[in-house]
Amino acid sequence: MRQHIHSHLGLVLLVTASSVFAQPARLPERDAYKLSKPDSALVAIHRFGNSFGENRTAIRRTLGAPPRSTVETSPSRYAAGMDSTIKWIYDGRSFSIIRVAFDTREFLLKTEITDPLERLPAGIRIRKSTKKQIIASLGLPDSEKTIADTLVLSFSPPILGYEDVIDFYLVAGALRKIRWWFYVD
Repeated sequence: MRQHIHSHLGLVLLVTASSVFAQPARLPERDAYKLSKPDSALVAIHRFGNSFGENRTAIRRTLGAPPRSTVETSPSRYAAGMDSTIKWIYDGRSFSIIRVAFDTREFLLKTEITDPLERLPAGIRIRKSTKKQIIASLGLPDSEKTIADTLVLSFSPPILGYEDVIDFYLVAGALRKIRWWFYVD
């Protein structure tokens, strides 16, 4: 009996600990029908942005070693030491990953796609899609700004638990880059 209680207690502790380290909740596939067509398309675009992996090991497994990389360091906001921001650069894609000083975990901060051959969800295409087509696929942006010759349409995906932003960069009326900003705290 005593051993039975300990095994239940161990299971409770395991379940509790695993929920502390769980990844942010993703929208279950069965709930996709509750979303409007533009929201569903935005969720698909969001998932595409981190589909290559969420750390260097996963990205390397998906795409191989990067042809180019850079590393910048900055003081950690949470502990003594330096955080590292690693940028991996592939043809038409780049990924920025932060490696935190105090425990060496890695988190995907940013993904950028500029490859016109990339097969993106919702029929969106680099160098082909226009503002009108993006809005028709994804709905109205949360914000819109102009920086020099570039129009930036910003969307926040309708997924609980995320504070991520997807930016669409248009130059001369055509999409040139998509940048995903992933919330990390």
